[in-house]
Amino acid sequence: MSATFLIAAQLGTAGILSSALVWVFARQMRLGICLLLLPGLIGELTRQNELGVDVGHLTFSLSDVVVACAAIVLIGRLVLRRIHVSLSVLALGGLLALSAGSMFQGMAEFGLETAANECRPYAHFLIASLYIATAGAGVRTEILRFGAKAWCVLAVTYALVCICRWWATGITSANDYVIDDGTLVTARPLFAAGALVICQATLLLITMRWQTLRCRILVGGLLLTVILLQHRTVWIATAVAIVAYLLLGRAARTDRFSVAGAAVFTGVIAFIGLSLFSLGSVKEELLSSYSAMQGTHSTFAWRVTGWNELLAEKATFQGTMFGRPFGTGYQRLIDGSLVTVSPHNFYVQTFLRLGITGIALLFGLYLWTLLALRSGSRADLLGRLILLTQLTFCAAYSPSTEQGVALGLVLWQLSRTQSSGERRKPFIQRKLDENRTQTPLAKPYAHTHHVGDHRENGGPWQLTGLRTFEPEGEQHASDDHCAR
Repeated sequence: MSATFLIAAQLGTAGILSSALVWVFARQMRLGICLLLLPGLIGELTRQNELGVDVGHLTFSLSDVVVACAAIVLIGRLVLRRIHVSLSVLALGGLLALSAGSMFQGMAEFGLETAANECRPYAHFLIASLYIATAGAGVRTEILRFGAKAWCVLAVTYALVCICRWWATGITSANDYVIDDGTLVTARPLFAAGALVICQATLLLITMRWQTLRCRILVGGLLLTVILLQHRTVWIATAVAIVAYLLLGRAARTDRFSVAGAAVFTGVIAFIGLSLFSLGSVKEELLSSYSAMQGTHSTFAWRVTGWNELLAEKATFQGTMFGRPFGTGYQRLIDGSLVTVSPHNFYVQTFLRLGITGIALLFGLYLWTLLALRSGSRADLLGRLILLTQLTFCAAYSPSTEQGVALGLVLWQLSRTQSSGERRKPFIQRKLDENRTQTPLAKPYAHTHHVGDHRENGGPWQLTGLRTFEPEGEQHASDDHCAR
């Protein structure tokens, strides 16, 4: 009786707290974003992926609680038809529906706990994205500015955590382990998800706030932190994003040399620090982490072997199209040893659990969003960079709840712009429209030369600013090309 009473009391307390959290998620968007980011921060501070509470035979983490509250709000929006339907929302909804169906099938075959544990990364990422992406036009635009500030504050907090832990244990190789509170943990002070947050905050500052000296100093410090964290996948994601910034940043052309200078500046500072300030051992540790990426016994080769083993398993037509249910596991043999952990590749994992349909929806979501963010504005450029870092990160890890928040903010901005009719025309047509509004009206002239596409109705390649006046007395028989 006492055990039953204790469980009932726990469930009652959880119900009251959940009701309060649901109200917060429904009415206070900013607090909702903070609550979605909070479990990741606590996990980095405690060096635990999840902090859980046992209720009966089940374990509920803090992420489970906040995501469940966001899901309730999402269901309410769906029932009340307060969701602006777009292709991105449909793709996210399709992925969530496939994940739910696979989880329910897994619950019937393997039990609730086994199926839920495998489905958890998908649920957290997709629900966080949909919660923000479907917020609707009623949310004020300041939510984007708040999200950017929260991201930068989170990144700086992570950087300070790194400094404190490096001060206590020193900077070691990514292959080493240390003892923290009696537990053997990796020597890297942050998980890969935290390192990616720092990378994305750096890109945000470069894209939106590069003009100030204080911002440039902060960018250099954050880039150096990303290097010293020794997460090789985040290294690659950072390099891909910086190259994309230099290639795609039409609105930031004047900053290209500045960004290149910042990268050189960071590299020089890192080299001087490693060479002159008694950090020679750190240089060896960085080289050791880099060498771990190569060779037949590298971590990358170990992962590729596991991917091949998982993909080589025969599956039915239904399994190929819609995947096997959550809870099936990822057992494979690598060098004669049985490995059961996740594949360390979100794409392989999605194919195994959601099939070709899930992979098509995932890539379709990112491809459509990248193409829709086609303007030269800094906000669209930043959105593209965030998506590219996520695509690179998913080659080795599953996206976290924080990445769901980032994707949701990008999709909400895109949806708000499209619904208000502000989605940009093609680049050349926008420039022509700007020239028309800025050029004062001139006297009527006889003829206009058209360069490119000779369409009478003014196609996107018609340059109307090139004018030539004809001698007096000459007229054209047709008025199609006369100035109006």
